[in-house]
Amino acid sequence: MRKLAKADKIGAFILAWYGEAKKPEITTLSEGKMKETRELVDRREQIVKTKMVEKNRLDRAVGKVRESVLAVDFSRKLPANF
Repeated sequence: MRKLAKADKIGAFILAWYGEAKKPEITTLSEGKMKETRELVDRREQIVKTKMVEKNRLDRAVGKVRESVLAVDFSRKLPANF
């Protein structure tokens, strides 16, 4: 579970303001789309956690283990829609 940050409060304020100002039409996702979205969010969280673990491992790694960690391109950003 991620921790809330100051930006979360700002984002919540902006979303509330937008909702009040624009009064967007309420839409619902199908059960299949909700499941797919949840699975994608779960997968993204797994990847982010793995990336953090590998960066921490790199701090301690030497020799072949260090080479193995460095062989993974963690500089790539996840796609925005991921």
